Amino acid sequence: ADQMSQADLVKLLVKDKRLKTAELIEVYTKVDRAFFLPDSLPKEKVYCDTPLKLQDCDVHQSAPHMYAIMLEQLKLQPGHAFLNVGSGTGYLSTLAAFFTGTEGVNHGIEWSASNTKLAKDAVGKFLASAGVYAPVKFTHANAFNLDVEKNIKYDRIYIGAGCQQAGYE
Repeated sequence: ADQMSQADLVKLLVKDKRLKTAELIEVYTKVDRAFFLPDSLPKEKVYCDTPLKLQDCDVHQSAPHMYAIMLEQLKLQPGHAFLNVGSGTGYLSTLAAFFTGTEGVNHGIEWSASNTKLAKDAVGKFLASAGVYAPVKFTHANAFNLDVEKNIKYDRIYIGAGCQQAGYE
């Protein structure tokens, strides 16, 4: 079988009418999903429009079409402040960076230390390779522990994290 690529994923998402705007098509063409997943994952899985949950680590990602739906709904604009709760591997935050731009604020909060590290490494590496500067910052923390008085006010907040009541005080 031929090696799947980001271009194949984009073609599929356009054909399935999941990527509807020129802006989304352009951003999905630029942001390679493989950057935000462990190298050990087979490429045929990386470029499928399916959610991924890896058994041997905390890595999980929604299906790419779900992020397209979210980005359409969020209507992020240049300069917006965006918070991604449960930012995972940083894929959605990186897609969002193309909309919030160089003047925007783009914060991810993630409880998994390994995901936070993967996101920081992947986003830095990806944006550098793409020659793009957009500030994206990831924090390893529990969203329930955010100090709302000290935090900035966000224009848009996306919550993709699960929530368990136990242990929340």
